[in-house]
Amino acid sequence: MRAADVMLLSLCSDVDLMGRSIEVLRKTEQHLDKDDPLRVKVKEVAEHIGERGVQPGDRVLLMDALDTAYDALDAEYSRVRSLSGILRIATFFVRKSSPGPSYSVLPSTW
Repeated sequence: MRAADVMLLSLCSDVDLMGRSIEVLRKTEQHLDKDDPLRVKVKEVAEHIGERGVQPGDRVLLMDALDTAYDALDAEYSRVRSLSGILRIATFFVRKSSPGPSYSVLPSTW
């Protein structure tokens, strides 16, 4: 789905590209560092694309920025999934090693 979104930038008209530049800027601001050169270039393009129109390198820049933002988003999800797995494993071992009663087995008097 994300690859199709990036490819759509190569197929859309210049007018649509001007509109989508704001969306690309938003995604790069969410997922790229403030000092990332790609993010800085996208901000410059998105701010001035309405005034000067689409320049020859703008389309490729926006495609690269959107693809990079999606890659950064995937990396964020991967880190969250890894942390979730680590926390589950740690919780299992902490519960297994605790000296308290086990609630998974009913007492023998029941």
